[in-house]
Amino acid sequence: MKVCIAHEYFYPEIIGGVEQSVKMMVDWLVENRTNIEFVIVTSGKKKSIDNYKGIKVYRYKRFDFNLPYLLKFQINVKRFEKLLLSVCKKENIDIIHSHFLISTEAAINVKNKIRTKVITTVRDHGFYCKEACPLINNEFCHVCSTKNLLKCTLRRKQTSLRTISSFVSTFIFTINKNKWLKNLNKSDVITSTSNFLLNNLRDNGIEKRIKVIPNFTNFAGKVSFKNKKNVMLFVGRLIPEKGIMDLLKLVKEIKKDLIGKNWKLVVCGDGYLKGDVKDFIKNYELDDIVIFKDRVNYKELEKIYKISKITIIPSKKPEGFGRVALEAISYGSVVLGYDSGGIGEVLGDSGRLVKVGRIDELKDILLKFLENERKIKILRKKALARSKLFDTDKIMNDYLNLYKGV
Repeated sequence: MKVCIAHEYFYPEIIGGVEQSVKMMVDWLVENRTNIEFVIVTSGKKKSIDNYKGIKVYRYKRFDFNLPYLLKFQINVKRFEKLLLSVCKKENIDIIHSHFLISTEAAINVKNKIRTKVITTVRDHGFYCKEACPLINNEFCHVCSTKNLLKCTLRRKQTSLRTISSFVSTFIFTINKNKWLKNLNKSDVITSTSNFLLNNLRDNGIEKRIKVIPNFTNFAGKVSFKNKKNVMLFVGRLIPEKGIMDLLKLVKEIKKDLIGKNWKLVVCGDGYLKGDVKDFIKNYELDDIVIFKDRVNYKELEKIYKISKITIIPSKKPEGFGRVALEAISYGSVVLGYDSGGIGEVLGDSGRLVKVGRIDELKDILLKFLENERKIKILRKKALARSKLFDTDKIMNDYLNLYKGV
């Protein structure tokens, strides 16, 4: 059996959690030799055939002009499909395992031509919501109508040029949404990383059986409580949806408490709010409390997880799964944050979540933890135990069984 793993980006281009998840899958497949062969089809800055740890990586030249994602979408779909069809014929591919919109549309088009099987893993909201399910009137919106999408475009504070660009993207999305959902329904197997995503897919008309296979982390079990320090951690893109400004406002309000107990906040991330983040830290004299790290690689992030007692996830949009939450509990770092999407499924009772936007409630919980470190010690043991439910070997064997059963 031969499987093609298809996604728009692959190492060294790690854009976000989806790319990290795909890379970790491939790493496990390399380390745990199976009787299944694999190749990878993805994009790159130039057309190439290279090698990642013994696995062939085919790349088409991505159309990367400085335009919104959806404006470039159709051009890249055609390029992806052309390469994918060629690779499937050349390599005698039995199954295409797709991980996002472009690769799924290309995979279904190839399936229609040569009858290759397609497995699609849904890791976020891209198939049914352009705006990643924003919070509207204190409720998450997850069924996009044209009217709702236009409201989402207008609610953002952005330049006139960005607003025009967003309207064009919204128009493209509304034209293509039903097609993308139909393509998803044509997959031979659909998996999602959380029940939250599964329910959203159902609400958007996906009738095919969906198997929930969560993400995993190779961090699990590698923790020593002796190395923990008075460190809180934020990991994520510096965009409004990730709630970084809410967190900084919270830190400002409890500045004296943090200084008195010698606590630090480490911020790891990059994004268009970087300037606002740095200005806020400077204007409110938080330099002695907030350590800004910018974007860090996973080796450095691992070191920070090891010393962090608390990880704060104030996401304002519903996370499809919550990879940061899983990584944190795998290192015994207690998670506090907003009850957003699939994060609660990851944490169980090993963390503390409040309704999105309720900064005062989050502040009260954090202060209680700072006052009584025993609460942290109790939850971090639960966190480490919880992380073992996401055992790498078990989850990857679920995928291998899928391949064999298609």
